[in-house]
Amino acid sequence: MSILMVFLNIWVIFIDMNTGVYRIRNLINSKFYIGSTSWDFKKRWRTHRNQLLKNRHDNPHLQYSWNKHGEANFKFEVVELCDKSICFQREQHYIDTLHPQYNILPNAGTVRGYKHTAASKALIGAASAGVNHPAYTGNHRFYHPEYGVFESSLVNFWKTLRLTKSIAYKLRLGALDKSHGWIYLGKEEDSIPKDLTTFYNNRIFNDKPPHQFKHSNGEIFYGPMSEFIQKYNLDRSVISKLVRGKRAYAYGWTIKT
Repeated sequence: MSILMVFLNIWVIFIDMNTGVYRIRNLINSKFYIGSTSWDFKKRWRTHRNQLLKNRHDNPHLQYSWNKHGEANFKFEVVELCDKSICFQREQHYIDTLHPQYNILPNAGTVRGYKHTAASKALIGAASAGVNHPAYTGNHRFYHPEYGVFESSLVNFWKTLRLTKSIAYKLRLGALDKSHGWIYLGKEEDSIPKDLTTFYNNRIFNDKPPHQFKHSNGEIFYGPMSEFIQKYNLDRSVISKLVRGKRAYAYGWTIKT
């Protein structure tokens, strides 16, 4: 057999082996969902993710947990590579042996067409409605240097401040460091930093000492950027560029870190 034929055979096997068993794991509580794909792992995960983001997933248990814990706390993992002809068989093996908490049906396959009873629909609806909805559960703390600490539910936060729902969730999940001047401090049971000004500057500007500023007249300042700006009443955006190396001079000052 020629080298070319060997290469082609290996390539065909590689393509075929992009199928098999996967799991979607919750990084918070280690619960997971087992599934299989006979076409492509990336495409299968993309389908799951799009349905979850749109709150339209076929699996209500997985959807509820996704809504509660957020996308950042879920991971898609390949469990086993196998030929597409035995995907369901291998999926069934892992359902039977690992007992995934998020799977609805005991048999491998799709949940499409699964019909909940009236009682189960009522329970699922009650579990995710009103004050039990993840958006309403618990209070969260946000901080603004001008307005102070705001403690409330996520819904009340974005409605009161006339922000969008996505901004509140992104702040909570850490996808945004700041929005409209607000940063996320944590849940109501979490402790509040003693020095909120320093905490805010560290979060937004990575304002960590030491910085050594030297003026053309020989004066030297050593300390956090925020204190330097406040002492000399300078423009933060200009000094930030100086600290980040985007400018060599600013108001006669240079910097050494």
